[in-house]
Amino acid sequence: MTGPDVVPPEVLVEPQAATTIVAAAEVMGSDQYIYGQVGEESLTARLEPHFKVAPGDHLRLRVDTDQLHLFDPETELAVN
Repeated sequence: MTGPDVVPPEVLVEPQAATTIVAAAEVMGSDQYIYGQVGEESLTARLEPHFKVAPGDHLRLRVDTDQLHLFDPETELAVN
């Protein structure tokens, strides 16, 4: 599987984090997905739908690494 990873809202923690520049946002039922850049890397994050965000916004997101699941992009096997 290739492409950006999806970061679910329960692992996002405020306030010190990398700055994400939002390229697009879409509400899909009980979730909102934002698509953006962190440096040169693409990012997709799942947020609560009531969180107001628009293209061009700069968000500070931090991942709670205790709840992060990593996968090898070639084998698709968990690495942690």
